[in-house]
Amino acid sequence: MRIVRILLPLVAAAAVAGCAAPGPSPGTGAARADAGSDPGFGHVHGIDLNPADGLIYVAAHNGVFRLGPDGPRRIADRYQDTMGFVVAGPDLFLASGHPDLREPGPPHLGLIRSTDRAQTWTSVSLAGEADFHSLTVTGATIYGLNSTDGLVMRSDDDGENWQRGAELGMAYLEADPKDPLRVLATAPDGLLESTDGGLTFIASSEQPPRLLAVVDHTEEDGSETEPILAGVDEAGGVWEFSDRGWSQTGTLSGAPQAFTVLAGGRYAAATTEGVFTSDDAGRTWSRIIAPTG
Repeated sequence: MRIVRILLPLVAAAAVAGCAAPGPSPGTGAARADAGSDPGFGHVHGIDLNPADGLIYVAAHNGVFRLGPDGPRRIADRYQDTMGFVVAGPDLFLASGHPDLREPGPPHLGLIRSTDRAQTWTSVSLAGEADFHSLTVTGATIYGLNSTDGLVMRSDDDGENWQRGAELGMAYLEADPKDPLRVLATAPDGLLESTDGGLTFIASSEQPPRLLAVVDHTEEDGSETEPILAGVDEAGGVWEFSDRGWSQTGTLSGAPQAFTVLAGGRYAAATTEGVFTSDDAGRTWSRIIAPTG
């Protein structure tokens, strides 16, 4: 399961949202594309690994990018403001956000789906109604944080139908891969937990020493090993949860924008300093892409 990972920092609501208004921001889309100069990523909203090709994909204010051996490549020449991005399975991408200004449609995309590595997207539900700034998936259950009203929403049928839950305002969600009714949420007061599918939240009994902006689990793999839970705080501190509680394992360079747990000890992150990967739970990081805009 991935979120997108990723709306940071939480305390600064405008940065978390990644867009200042409930619609495409001026200067993006067709106007920027037609000017002949590629604006690069802009603010990164999500980062994830596609198991089908083994490549990292970045969802950003100015489109979706594939990070291959030859560097970042914009997919399908599209400048869609892609938010709430998650790779739900091999070649199965889910997202939300706002359309490329050259494309028709409502300002809020609702839930959209791609099965061809972001070459094309189809509307699943809630077009014109929802702008999910956070999405998390476990099996057929999808949670979304709708920025238009601050409500947690849950679908148990791959996004076709939705139930409204608690009002959290701006938050970041992460579903438990072993229990689809349990979901975590970051909040200005600390880490929150729901055990009833997002209808109600209480403070988690295991609070990290610093407020986390985002949390993410490894995928459920069918083994008896507990999925790894990790998170990033507003200052870039990387934290991992174990039976001893939360402990800091490293620090990111630059203000964090997106984070995901790829596998045990393997993380990927986007910050104002570029895109990074770590193979040792965040103790050391390698920059794979410099800032692109």
